[in-house]
Amino acid sequence: ASTRQRTFFNRTALGVPKGQKSFTGYGAGLWHFEYGLNDNVTLGVYTILPVMIAGVAPSIKLQKRISEHVAIGGGGMVGIGGPYFDGFGEFAWFAMAHGEVSFISKGERRILTIGTWVGGVGAHSSYSGWETVDRPLIIPNIGYVSRFHRNWSFVAELSNFFFPIRDDLIGPGRFWMLSYGFRGHGKVVFGEFGFTLPIQRDFMSEVWRYVPLGFPHFSLGF
Repeated sequence: ASTRQRTFFNRTALGVPKGQKSFTGYGAGLWHFEYGLNDNVTLGVYTILPVMIAGVAPSIKLQKRISEHVAIGGGGMVGIGGPYFDGFGEFAWFAMAHGEVSFISKGERRILTIGTWVGGVGAHSSYSGWETVDRPLIIPNIGYVSRFHRNWSFVAELSNFFFPIRDDLIGPGRFWMLSYGFRGHGKVVFGEFGFTLPIQRDFMSEVWRYVPLGFPHFSLGF
């Protein structure tokens, strides 16, 4: 299946098969296109539909199967986005790099991936000009995919966000994100449905009782 290159939102060390195209829509406005240039290179681009905001983020991913059960990968992505109704004068930008290693069972029925994202973010405003956040954004993550049927997989991932913001607001490493759910495949169409649960002190004490499973998310792809 062409979605083996990711869990929900993070990468695995596998790529889109050579010559295959994958087009995934997240929610109602974020679309991701990927193309397997060859066995070791995957090209992609994220786009946001221009409904109040617009954005684009091209990406490249390199991957290598070093044995039957181990693969390594890495790549980068740059992006820009913001409200488009005001001459695009207010926008944010980011530049991110990622690396990962995947441990793969026989037949690729189960994939365990350990990886991380590292990068920088900034913004431009007509009032304050160009601004860059001093701290890097670091997102270590672990992901798991288990195919329990020829058309269905269970997917889970856990990320730890080291936010480039004030320590007294959240603080480095104090914000975790757990996503879990299911992915179904047909011959051409695939879809996902799951939940994303922020694991953070204020959320767990004040909001969690209203969304005990987490916030629902879905995707549809071809």
